[in-house]
Amino acid sequence: MRRQILLSCANLLLILSLALLIISLSKFASASFQKEANALLKWKASLQNPDDSPIISWTNPVNCTASPWSGVVCNDDGTFQRLNLIYFGLNGTLNQFPFSFLNNLSHFQLSSNHFFGPIPTQIRLLSKLVHLDLSGNMFSGVIPPEIGMLASLEILLLSGNQFSGVIPPEIGMLASLENLYLSENNLNGSIPHEIGRLTSLSRLALYNNSLEGNLPPTLGNLKNLFSLWLDDNRLSGQIPNEFGNLVNLEALDISNNSLNGPIPPTIGSLVSLQSLSLSANNLSGPIPSSLGILTQLQVLSLSSNSLSCEIPKELGNVKGMLKLFLQDNQLSGVIPQELGLLHNIHSLDLSSNRLNGSIPRYVGKIPSQIQGLVSLQSLNLSHNNLSGSIPNAFKNLKSGIDINLSYNELVGPVYTSFPIFMNSSIQVFQGNPGRKGVKSNIDAEKFLNDKEFLAPKSMISVSCMRGTPGYIAPELFSRNFGQVSHKSDVYSYGMMILEMVGGRRNVETEVDHTSEIYFPQLIYKRIEMQEQLGLHGIVSNEENEMARKMIIVGLWCIQTNPVNRPAITKVLEMLEGSLELLEIPPKPYMCSPQRSVDLSTTN
Repeated sequence: MRRQILLSCANLLLILSLALLIISLSKFASASFQKEANALLKWKASLQNPDDSPIISWTNPVNCTASPWSGVVCNDDGTFQRLNLIYFGLNGTLNQFPFSFLNNLSHFQLSSNHFFGPIPTQIRLLSKLVHLDLSGNMFSGVIPPEIGMLASLEILLLSGNQFSGVIPPEIGMLASLENLYLSENNLNGSIPHEIGRLTSLSRLALYNNSLEGNLPPTLGNLKNLFSLWLDDNRLSGQIPNEFGNLVNLEALDISNNSLNGPIPPTIGSLVSLQSLSLSANNLSGPIPSSLGILTQLQVLSLSSNSLSCEIPKELGNVKGMLKLFLQDNQLSGVIPQELGLLHNIHSLDLSSNRLNGSIPRYVGKIPSQIQGLVSLQSLNLSHNNLSGSIPNAFKNLKSGIDINLSYNELVGPVYTSFPIFMNSSIQVFQGNPGRKGVKSNIDAEKFLNDKEFLAPKSMISVSCMRGTPGYIAPELFSRNFGQVSHKSDVYSYGMMILEMVGGRRNVETEVDHTSEIYFPQLIYKRIEMQEQLGLHGIVSNEENEMARKMIIVGLWCIQTNPVNRPAITKVLEMLEGSLELLEIPPKPYMCSPQRSVDLSTTN
């Protein structure tokens, strides 16, 4: 009996002890929460917050459950676990952030706010951090090496800021890192070879910086990598053969750098690759036939290099290809018939090369011969040495297709009808031994009413040219202005933009003889002096801003020196971008014809 009483007392004592422990832990958790909450409130006070920011919910809470704060998630013990303040409209720095109080944080996300200043070295105190996202702000200074002490980090996102200096090699200590985004900053120096230690990495984005030096071969150790973006830097040297070890890679972009040497055949080992862009470098040599092994490839861009030899017929094995860009190289030989096997192709650009021979039969019969090409949007074979007849089967092409055969030696008729080409753009230019690729404006009425449009040989003579001379780039008249290239098309495009904005019937002027006015010079003066444009139909600020943007872009396009004209891709970026970012180009000094002249062809 006495023994039972003792056991009951012992059990009661145990229960009381547990209850006291729970109460004690609860008070401790509450105290810890209050401590962390008060520290965050002090940091909040240092920020400039809009009235509608979710952070206004941060007041004096009792505990994390009873009074939850927006963007805050707590652990079971009541301490802060996650801080997710993405798009909160916050403005300030991390100088007063309570790193030492929040050492249980696993997620620290401040993306898309207005934070500025450096990352404090106290970031090292967040030792349990798994996810760090400071992207899309205005942070500056160097990336602190102390970030390398965050041993549990899996995601590091610092892109879209103003960080400068080098990438700290200490980042190579983050053995658990899976995503590393340092793109769109002002980083310089070389890519540290220590990044090759991050064998868990699946995505690496370093694009749009000022990184230089060679590509480290150690990047070939990242065999779990899915995406590698190194474009828009100043990288040089050759592409390492070790890149062929990245067998899980799906996207590789090293465009817009200064890489040289050949494309390594080991790239053909990247059997998972879906997108490959090596454009705008100084690569040379042949296109490796091993690229034909990449059956998952959808986008291949090798444009604007110095690649030579023939287009490998093995590219026809890549049946899933959607876009193939090989323009602006030194490719020669004939267009391989095997390209006709690319059933899903949307865009094919082989322009500005040294291709010869006739247009393959399959090109003209794309829609009828290969049913998978019904979604074709663009075919550019311009600026080559193609000869022979233009395939009659172009009449089968459906509306909405942009075809450019300009600056070749092609002859013969282009059979068409209005329903087919109503929404299409077909630019057909013939050449002769004396001058090739002269553009003429097709008479609209004749084009719409005739079922057959025949381009006569005499259209090519400069002295017997039909159309508007103002649309023709000056280098087509004299090589003293520069070489004929794709920039000649940019000139015509610019004149078209200016014509759209300020046709003679649309411009207000004090001059009586409007046919004597050269619109680019007139409108340039108004843009330069920030005067009213004087265009009819411009009634709102939005329309005025759009008109000014189009005019500035058009003036860039019609620069007399082809070197000063932007590439067509840059033109599109300028049109889609902000007016405030556009610089006023140099004043055009070419004269226009005194009046509109119809230079009809003669035989």
